[in-house]
Amino acid sequence: MAGSSAGLVVAIGELVVDWISTSKGGGFIESNTFVKSLGGNASNVAIALSRLGTRSKILAKVGNDIHGKYLVHVLAKEGVDTSCVFVDEEAPTAQCYVFTTLDEDNTFLNWPPGNAAQRLTTGDITDDRLVGASCIHTTGISLSQEPRRTAVLATLERAKQLGIMVSFDASFPTGEGKGSIDALETAASLADVVKVNLLELFFWARHIGAEVRDSDLDFISAYEHPPSSGQESKTASVAPDLSEKRIGYLAKSLFSAFKPKILLVTMAHHGSLILTANGETWGRAYEVQTLSGVGAGDAYIAGFIHALMQRADGCDVVNTLDSLTAEQVERCNNFASAVGALCTTHVSAYEGLPTLPEVEELLALNLPAGNR
Repeated sequence: MAGSSAGLVVAIGELVVDWISTSKGGGFIESNTFVKSLGGNASNVAIALSRLGTRSKILAKVGNDIHGKYLVHVLAKEGVDTSCVFVDEEAPTAQCYVFTTLDEDNTFLNWPPGNAAQRLTTGDITDDRLVGASCIHTTGISLSQEPRRTAVLATLERAKQLGIMVSFDASFPTGEGKGSIDALETAASLADVVKVNLLELFFWARHIGAEVRDSDLDFISAYEHPPSSGQESKTASVAPDLSEKRIGYLAKSLFSAFKPKILLVTMAHHGSLILTANGETWGRAYEVQTLSGVGAGDAYIAGFIHALMQRADGCDVVNTLDSLTAEQVERCNNFASAVGALCTTHVSAYEGLPTLPEVEELLALNLPAGNR
């Protein structure tokens, strides 16, 4: 059975070449210089896991061109299993232009339409591709286009049948039409672990009919920006304020609707909220010198998966989720938060993905004084 062997995470979906603008406040017309980098949700997660010491494989598609060869070269150099990176002879490799606004938001221009990344099919993903897998991970953007949408959903359903843990980052819920929204809802309902950021939490809460107030938008504005000088980020030791209570209410609504074993809500500089059947845990954020937020969510979920795999010793991860204590959840989250924070210290997400010693160093620096 595919889920019987231990220790492999299979990431399915986006594999692209990122072109990251080095100037802020401009779009494609205004920008003149770019940093080339490997990009894509699936590839970021696969590399992050490999650097942390968890075996990873990527299921994706590239074109028969120099861009595709570059991506496969980088993945192989990072120790990721590329045996299921398929070459499409009829479509070019996907590319993404990344721009940063003056207030530190990121915008993305994907090109070209009909690229190879979108052409993954059910025929590409057979049971033999999943042999040894303990976890399947994918994201909402991987459900934005056919035929990849159908292929990914079929894989998640097969993973459930085989007892493989499903991790789903419910990102990019807007702007893709009803078909994509329905697909994301299906994927979230199949997943054992679901991750959303704050914007996505409010989108999904409204979508499932939870009470979302206009004033909730103020919470988003407050949580999207780092604390000013002299202020500390919220940690698990700080009693939730009114906005945190609202976030908790909306997260519980989402948890009840999708019924994952774990719901992760990331809030950038203000930590995270983790919900399980045993209750909620508020996680801390780590202060680093941030250069870019691109890929931080991918790094976080990779860190969380790695920590879960270590807790389960690589096998029977699904059953391990049911037995996690609040302290164990907090430890997994702190590790994931450190991975996500370190990713932001580089312009390129791929370059910023940390190694295990780097994460351990950041965690050690942030231990309470009595525990050092």
